Amino acid sequence: MTQRNIMLGWIAYALMRCALLTYPGYVPDVLAYKRWGIQAARNGISQVYRTSRMDYPPLYAYVLAPLGTIYGWLEPEANENLQDSTLLTVLVKFPPLLFDLAIAWLLYRLARMLRPGPAAWPWTWLLPAAYLLNPAVLFNTAFWGEPDSVHSFFVLASFLALGYGAGWRSTVGGKPAGGGGTRVRRWRGAWPAFVLLTLAALMKPLGIPYFPLLLVVSLALYGLRSTLIGIGASAVTTAIVIAPFLADGQGAEVYDRVVGDINAMPFTSANAHNLWWLLGAWKNADVPWLGPITATQFSLVLFGCFYTAVLWKAHQLHRSQQGGLQPQQILLLAAAVGFSFFILSTHLHENHMFTVIPLLAPLLLFAGPWRKLFIAVSLAVLLNLSLHDPALNRHWPFAIGGESGFENHHFGRPFYVTELIVVWFSTFFNLGIYAVFVLGLFRSGAKSLPASLEEGALTIPGSSVTMPSG
Repeated sequence: MTQRNIMLGWIAYALMRCALLTYPGYVPDVLAYKRWGIQAARNGISQVYRTSRMDYPPLYAYVLAPLGTIYGWLEPEANENLQDSTLLTVLVKFPPLLFDLAIAWLLYRLARMLRPGPAAWPWTWLLPAAYLLNPAVLFNTAFWGEPDSVHSFFVLASFLALGYGAGWRSTVGGKPAGGGGTRVRRWRGAWPAFVLLTLAALMKPLGIPYFPLLLVVSLALYGLRSTLIGIGASAVTTAIVIAPFLADGQGAEVYDRVVGDINAMPFTSANAHNLWWLLGAWKNADVPWLGPITATQFSLVLFGCFYTAVLWKAHQLHRSQQGGLQPQQILLLAAAVGFSFFILSTHLHENHMFTVIPLLAPLLLFAGPWRKLFIAVSLAVLLNLSLHDPALNRHWPFAIGGESGFENHHFGRPFYVTELIVVWFSTFFNLGIYAVFVLGLFRSGAKSLPASLEEGALTIPGSSVTMPSG
């Protein structure tokens, strides 16, 4: 493909994304984002929880407030009366687009670093395109306008900084075990990774489950002193973000809205096609389920056991490999945490597996099963999203067969027959992919997923460049 054709393709993509900005999106959520943005601009960020009942962590208020201000400048009357408009839709759907591009930029930089010289050229657009043109990404962030790309950017950037170094600088020399190439040098400690992951958690609680992995890998790669500095940097970042709320006496309100609203929909599964959808969706997860144990408690124990196994795997990899834990293996372990949290936890929604897509995208650079896995996970996310779109699932082909006898609790109507069949297919598809993923992660030998990412074990497809070491 010529550079001219690539440029024309990106222009067409830009026009498509601009057009999708005007689509109403997932209306209940987009309307909430609009209300939060306007109130944050009118009354100040520190008052957003009191004036709009915002139920996201505080970083999202910093994202939305400037957009509310712009809306007030351009449409003062509509802003004063809290009126909706296409302009406001475009404004609140712009941050997901911006952070989609930021994720693509991370992938572009990674391709240039891991495939230096002439071999870098095709991957500098192929890898970003694998993310930006991903149907699941387009559906979630462009079509629906959900801000999942914001916290996903910070999660991906955190583990890239942890594995490859804060500045992604490489030096020639010190050949890796597998032969020639470029050795990546970590620098400036682990604190940038802690700051980035803290920003992810301050944007959405889905960033929180990654902290134990960050802590363990940081101790292995950077040592205790650098890890303690990282923890301190995380605390300072949190203090800076919440300082305006504390100064205005809104600290309790922030805590009540963020922590309390995690349990605002205390269901086994709120449209997430995971283990709890299989066991019974939309049931109260906080009532006794197995003897005195609630579904929430059981899911936390289950996820905790798996997480312990992941951390032990990280320890084994770091001790057994000549170069220690490899950066690409860190991304694999982070994807395992995100995937497992979605499959095993209660309270989750249909879009909560989104972050696994950008975490797996960098692994497309390496030989192995990564392309098939990336496609399968992307399809899983797309199916889960599209099957719970308020408009799509009322029409052909989902409506084929008429109404079934099973209630769709989210929309207050019976499932259509075909809709229900595809929902169950999606659920078993997700569980099947997860089973294959877990078996590949923990199996021993050269056919395991971590082994396919070992330094020197394989070269990057289509290139003579050996994978960099840590």
